[in-house]
This record gives sequence, structure tokens and C-alpha cells, in this order.
Amino acid sequence: MNDKLLYLRSLSYFSPLQLAQMALFRLRKPRPSSENLPRARKISGLWAREPDAGEMYLGAERRWRFLNREEVVPAGQPWVLKQVPILWNFNLNYFDFLFQPDLDEAAAIGLIDDWARDNPPFGGPAWRPYPLSLRIVNWIRYAWSGHELSEAALRSLALQVRYQNETIEYFLRNNHLWTNGKALLMGGLFFEGKEAEKWLRKGLQIFRSELARETLADGGNFELSPMYHNIVLKDQLDVLNALNASAGVIASLPADLRIGIEALRTEIAALLPAQFRWMAAMRHPDGGPSFFNDASGGIALNGGRLCAYAARIGVKEVRAQAEEGLTLLRDTGYFRFQCAGYTALGDVGAVGPDCQPGHAHADTLSMELSLGERRFLVNTGTSTYTEHPLRDVQRSTAAHNTLCVDGENSSEVWKDHRVSRRARIRTLEQGPDRVSASHDGYRRLPGLRDHERTWTFSADGIAVSDRVGGRGIHTLELFYHLHPDCNVEAREGNQFVVTCAKGRGRLTIRMPEMMECRVEDYFHAPGFGLQTSAKRICGRVRSALEIELSTRMTVE
Repeated sequence: MNDKLLYLRSLSYFSPLQLAQMALFRLRKPRPSSENLPRARKISGLWAREPDAGEMYLGAERRWRFLNREEVVPAGQPWVLKQVPILWNFNLNYFDFLFQPDLDEAAAIGLIDDWARDNPPFGGPAWRPYPLSLRIVNWIRYAWSGHELSEAALRSLALQVRYQNETIEYFLRNNHLWTNGKALLMGGLFFEGKEAEKWLRKGLQIFRSELARETLADGGNFELSPMYHNIVLKDQLDVLNALNASAGVIASLPADLRIGIEALRTEIAALLPAQFRWMAAMRHPDGGPSFFNDASGGIALNGGRLCAYAARIGVKEVRAQAEEGLTLLRDTGYFRFQCAGYTALGDVGAVGPDCQPGHAHADTLSMELSLGERRFLVNTGTSTYTEHPLRDVQRSTAAHNTLCVDGENSSEVWKDHRVSRRARIRTLEQGPDRVSASHDGYRRLPGLRDHERTWTFSADGIAVSDRVGGRGIHTLELFYHLHPDCNVEAREGNQFVVTCAKGRGRLTIRMPEMMECRVEDYFHAPGFGLQTSAKRICGRVRSALEIELSTRMTVE
């Protein structure tokens, strides 16, 4: 019954149109014909090579490495393994490995042909819409990079785009719908004829509408994940790259398509500067992304590589440096405070878009902190998308640097990608050196009102005040997770001295006097499939409300 209530509450945030799209998607079983497939165009331009992929295909015995796990995939069978998480199988079928530097053309073409032979339409993970989209794009990118696909591969690719055209994930929206549109757009440029022009029209319509809807005014992507922001930013650079490579083709298209393409080019160019500024604001001084919502290392390109790619395809005036002082990204609900000694990042916004917050964590009012280029305070991170107790832990409020009340999550995250009732930001204020926000996520609990957190910044540290309104006796827990490279020493007076084994700097955290505090173990997730032992500071108090808890962090 509890799961049923969670499910109904989750669905209550969806629009009637989205619910209808979901039902239709599940009912339809398209089986497009493999006859009269479009033929590939002769492309006059070439794809501008983006940054190389990491090593994924290891060659020997058809061994691959994805998500920090190695497996052998035997030849002559569908590309799916039962013993691995579904995300590993998806990665196998994306074909990102085509762009690793040590993979020669003969091996790459052979693997494409093997896939076309061993994965008949239209079943299994390989033919799901999202991996299908990424594979379509990767095969086209590879062909545009100067490699010649076999006739069998081209026929398979045309059928894949035809199938993609009938399996658009309108109901999921977000990065799935975005990627479906990108695949149709590039497929429509790659192939010729009326059918390909229909693919191009649909791809343009999807990509343009999602670009406008998903890019918020401060430049951030509306899924509110720094990792997915970088992914969709690269998608836009890929589209510009595709338009450059297809200049000769575009000139021969019908007028409405030429107009739509030029409008898309203009719209992307107008939005890119703010998106690069957002990316710069939300990354740590070490160059990697912050871990708010679903975010993990080794998935998206980092800021430096995205800037290099943008320059390679002719994008000018890309700024990827964060500003000193306080930057409030009000539309996405994040802030950055940067000074000579430290960089603080905080979440003061919604958990995600109501239409599909599948990558949300219960991390409202959490924070991360770097001293110099070393991370000291970190959110736990994401190591799996599988429905599993580990996934529940990593999405929980207690896995983030914020306040947990009565052992409950501030938003009801459940299953692998679902959210029922979610925290809403009630107030958000800023000053030159201060940010204050409150959320109502705990109001569903008896006697609870809002949780308000205020950060006050100075050159030597941060004062954090947590105020919880309401009535009755409640248990409050305050968490600060340390990076695995950090050591911590507990001292009298609820003081904890944190140092980094690999760099300079010292952080002293004075926890609230009324709390019983301890250092305990947890597992940090720097990447998918990875867990690293680390320490966290936890304070606990059972008290009557209203209550205010004051924490002082001193940076040396």
C-alpha cells in the first residue's frame, strides 16, 4: 500500500498529456519494415573530431570496460549480458568506444558489422530508445569522421533511425527526449530522400523545443544535475558540428528545413555563453563537477574538454572561469562562493522538473566545499542506477551535507528514478556574503514546519545556521561528508579538524553545542561501480521545536 501511495503521488505531478503519452508508448509495439530504406548521402564536409573517449574496448577476447567493470561479450550472440546491471548493457550498445584513440578502423568497422548481424530488430536493451539514439549518433559521427561503413551497416543504421522515429520518449522527456531528437536530426542529415527529410523535421522540432524548455534563464539545464548539464551541452556542440559537416547537404534541402536549421544554429549560439558560465560556476577548482542530484565522475566531459571542443568547431567567446565572491544561480537553485581560501557550492532549489525528476536526490540545502584545488566536503555521489538499497542510500538526505529530521528524507525518493512528494523552496534571499533558503519538505511529518538554512561567508570561513520550525519532540541529524583523501581529528567542544592527505589546507568544523557528535564511516561514490571508504561527521540531538543549530567552519 505504501508503494501504491508513492506511485500515485509521483504520477500526480504529471500532466494528462504526459500520462497519455506514457500509456501510448507502452501499448504500441512498432515493427517498421526493412524494405525501401533510405540511402546515405555523400557528405562534403567532415566531422570535427571531439575529445577522444577513454579506453572501453580492451580487444582481447572481446573484453569491454564500462562503469569500472570489465566483462567479455562472446561473438555471435546479442550484445547483452545477464550478470551485469542494465546500464552496463546500455553502455555496451552506445558505441562510444568507436572514438578511443587505440581502436583501428578495421576493428571498429568489424564491431559495427558484428552488432548489425548479432542484434536483430527490435528486442532487448540494444533497441530501447535511449541506447538506440546514442548508437545512431555514434555510427553517424564515425562515418562523418572519414570512415566507410559497410552496406550491411548502412542498412542497419537506416532501419534503426526508422525505428527511432516510432519510439520517441515523449512521456519521459528530459535528456531522453532530447537525445531522441538529436538522433533523428542527424539521421535526417545523413540519409537522403523524403523519409529522411521527415526525420529531420521531427528531430529539429524536438531539439528546438527541448532546447528552449530545458535551458533555464541562468544557463543551467532544468534537470539540475551538473553531470547532465555537461552531457546536454556536448549534445548541442555535436549538433553544431553536424550542421558544419552537412553544409553542402543543407543547401539542397527544402526552404522550411533550411530556415529551421539556421534558427536552431542561432538559438544554440545565443544560449551557449550562459550554459558555459553555469558549468564553470558548478564545478570544483579541480575541474570536476559537483555531486548534486545524479552526478558522477567519468561520464560527462569536464569543462576544459568541452571548451576545447567548442573552439574546434568555431564557437567563440566561451567563458569557463567562475567569478570571485557570491554567484547565485537563482533559476536552477544553486550558489557558488569563491574566495582566495575556499570554494563553496550549495543547493537552494527544487530537486528537479516536476515532469520527470528521475535524477533527483533528497539533497535540498546541501553543500560542498573545496580548499584550494582539494575537495573537503562532498556529497556521497552516485555509483549505480539499479533499483537496490545502495541506490536508496545514495539518494537519501543522510547521504548529503544537510539536516535530516526524524530519519526521513526531505523529498520522497524511491525506487531507482522516482520521486513522490518533494521539497519546495519557500524563501530564497541573498546578500553580498550571505545566502538563506528554506524548504517545506518535512511539513508532511506531524508537527514539522520549514527547514531554513543560512550560510554567511567570510575570508576565513563559513557560518551555517539551521533553523527548524514546528512543535513536539523530534530527532535532528546533521551530516558533513569528507572526501576520502581527508583525515579528521575529533577534539573537545564538538570541534573536528580536517586535513587533506594530498594537499595543504585545514578545515575546523565546530558543530552545534547541543548535539552529540561522532565520526563514522561511509562510502563515497566517485564514479559508477566505485565505492571508497571515507569519514563523515554526524551530529544528533533530540529536542523540542523550534530549534536553531549553529555550525562554524574555519579555513586555514
